[in-house]
Amino acid sequence: MHDLLWSIQGCLQHGLREDLTASPSAWLLLHFIKTTLTEPSNPIGQAIDEASKESSTDAGRIRYWIRHALNQSLVEPTLALALLASNEQFLRATYDDNALLRCQEGTTIMTQLLSYLKELAFNVHLSDREFSRRRTSLPNLSGVLLPPSTSPPLPESRVDVLFEHIDSFVNDVAAQADEFLTTRARSLSDREKGIKPWQHAFDVELSFLVKNPYHTRYAFIHPHLAVPNFLVECLAFLKQHAATPRLFRTTVSQVYVAPVKDYIESHGKMPSGVDPHVASAVLLDFLRHIPEPLVTSDKFDAFVASSRMASEADGVRNLTCLVADLPVEYKVTMEVVFGALAEVLAHAEENGLTVVGLSIALAPAIVRKRDMTKMQTQDVRMAAIGAHVVELLLLHHTTIFQEVRDQIANAHEEFQRKQEFLQTFPAMLKQPVTTDDAEVAALGLVLAAYQRQVDHQDQQLQSSVSNDLSNYHSTHVVFVDDDVALWQSFGFRESSIAANFTAGGQLLLHCVAYFVRTDATACQLLADRVHEYNMGEALAALALVLLNVLKLAPTPDQPVLDFTLLSMEPFWDVFGDPVFFTKLFALAVRVFDYNWSMSGRPEFGRILEETEAQMTWLLQRSPSSVEELVDDWL
Repeated sequence: MHDLLWSIQGCLQHGLREDLTASPSAWLLLHFIKTTLTEPSNPIGQAIDEASKESSTDAGRIRYWIRHALNQSLVEPTLALALLASNEQFLRATYDDNALLRCQEGTTIMTQLLSYLKELAFNVHLSDREFSRRRTSLPNLSGVLLPPSTSPPLPESRVDVLFEHIDSFVNDVAAQADEFLTTRARSLSDREKGIKPWQHAFDVELSFLVKNPYHTRYAFIHPHLAVPNFLVECLAFLKQHAATPRLFRTTVSQVYVAPVKDYIESHGKMPSGVDPHVASAVLLDFLRHIPEPLVTSDKFDAFVASSRMASEADGVRNLTCLVADLPVEYKVTMEVVFGALAEVLAHAEENGLTVVGLSIALAPAIVRKRDMTKMQTQDVRMAAIGAHVVELLLLHHTTIFQEVRDQIANAHEEFQRKQEFLQTFPAMLKQPVTTDDAEVAALGLVLAAYQRQVDHQDQQLQSSVSNDLSNYHSTHVVFVDDDVALWQSFGFRESSIAANFTAGGQLLLHCVAYFVRTDATACQLLADRVHEYNMGEALAALALVLLNVLKLAPTPDQPVLDFTLLSMEPFWDVFGDPVFFTKLFALAVRVFDYNWSMSGRPEFGRILEETEAQMTWLLQRSPSSVEELVDDWL
């Protein structure tokens, strides 16, 4: 918990200009946000006010606010307010150019990560002092480690334990110092190269890398498709140049590898024109420096034991089960890597590569423990231990990774169906509606039933609607011009029924039919606004607004939907509902009608803009479903 609190504070204070105050604090940002709020009852403003009263220093206020905001789920909404375009001038004046809050990609990732906290219920003690306390020096251990001079000599066993504790303490301090110096050196190097922390691809946890959209195209689309882009490109390049002699058997200097790694982190992809030997070295370097190796530490012993079984068939069966039990990102990455390398081995006559040779090269990078120091002697030892594991994975790749391949194939099919589904909405907008359309007839029956209720036939309403709907397919009612008056009584003012759907096409028809069918008060809403605006034009405008808000409408700059960018939107999960659009349309109608009724002098254009802004705000709150979004609005 303390790590989370410190991380949030560090993100808010990252890049604060040091010339603002003697001790820069993110409280400046919170104080500014409070000044932009107009409603005293706003919970964001109340949380900031409470933090201001609870401490006399800016550092204490920001720490109190973080705890309180976590408890009230206000961290993400507050950050969203801070990142509004209207606040850009303040952010420029308060933060330097390299600050996290000045980086659009960084804030997108940060907002996405904070949205995951909505699923958790926090109850952090607001008076907890551990978060507020900072140790300025190491504890004095002289009185603890050394006995008084007058004390009798310690037994040899206790001396050994004492030296073990001292040795452990010294090693911990040395490791922390080494980590600090390494991190600091990399930070300075990255600043010179213009590489930001979220662009790192090496020495990064795979679980984080596959969720970073900068490096992984399918980060938010499907976990079984999320493989780093540069890794896919590197493997494809190696397959293309699989006939290169001495591949994976040539020593490549870091002088050639380092620029390629810098390019990957700077551009999010592999550079062109790379030597195949350098590409193979980059692949090995990436695998070797994943903090948690592909053969995860908790299953290291099981993998090694399986490779040593007397029966190779039993070992392969065990390896298949172990791979299936790995985290998704690990088994998918392993399948991609071993699948590509199996194709490289197919060109053994040209490149001279053997299964044993490739296994020895890969073993130190793949089969190792997380805390294993990467010394040359240990690499050799790990190669000897893990080479047979890698050899079995290469030789029996088809069998061991069959289930993973099936999962990847299913994920591709699911994503393909989702793309085709989302592409239907702009197309439906242009599909014309005819008077004899079945949905027009069914919608007319519902409107007619409501009209009979208004005409004091309540006692026949339930049976009438039931009979009409059940007998529809046998009678197939077709509306003609005589029925136009019925539609006009609900605000559809055109001279023909089909003309009311000219602007919205089949999409508008489906949305209106769903709204009327699922909302018991829908017909009453339509009838109440009959003299205030043209219902057909208003509902068509709402459908267009919804398409734009959901980024589903093609534009001149982007005539084809980019699903990679679309998956980064906070409302991507909503697209999993097969009727999400009609549900959102029903909500948009309610929001529009509420704004209309609350306005003293309603103007259609202004009310439409307010509705668009409110729907945008709701969708930016990372809803997991339309129902959650409806609850937020209510």
